[in-house]
Amino acid sequence: MTGTSHLITGTALGLAFISTQHTTPMQVLGATLVCAIASLLPDIDAENSTIKVWVSGKGGTPLTDAIISKRDRNGAIGTLLYALFGGIEFVIRQLLEQLITVVSKVVPHRGPTHYFITSFVVALCITILGLIFAHSSLYGIAFFIGYTAHILGDMCTHSGVTALKPFSANTYYVLPKFLRFKTEAFSLSEGIVVTAVVGISLAIIYL
Repeated sequence: MTGTSHLITGTALGLAFISTQHTTPMQVLGATLVCAIASLLPDIDAENSTIKVWVSGKGGTPLTDAIISKRDRNGAIGTLLYALFGGIEFVIRQLLEQLITVVSKVVPHRGPTHYFITSFVVALCITILGLIFAHSSLYGIAFFIGYTAHILGDMCTHSGVTALKPFSANTYYVLPKFLRFKTEAFSLSEGIVVTAVVGISLAIIYL
């Protein structure tokens, strides 16, 4: 699945969950940012991945731009929020750049970063930190949704994912063979998957 599709599906599912919680506007923005980053994070082991382009700074601040539209940036509050989240995105990018440098040298593509156990363990750590410092599990759950959505998205491709390692070495798929698509380029099948996920997410949000 392409990076853009990972970002859209992971963030959409995250927003669907967030919409069911009693949250403040700041919590919504924070959890959405966490979910968006998590939806791209498993590909820190891949060359020329969307998250590597984002971390390098070549793409500006796409996550902040997606969360806070140009219209919402008008006025003092909008400008302040945009500057705040843009700054947070910058700091996260610097930290991820160091992480990517280490991981890309020792981890093969669709290896440990694409295991469900990795998603669970990291999300659990974030949940614990969230409960300690923010008295909320929202951010850990948002991370888990975004990260797991990425793995499930890659399970829709021809390559599949050994998602249950280290418990099972089998390659797993979500879709039947005739509906699976290639990772390198956007396809009709991928578009159908993305549309279905966004549609389900919107139904949860508005119904």
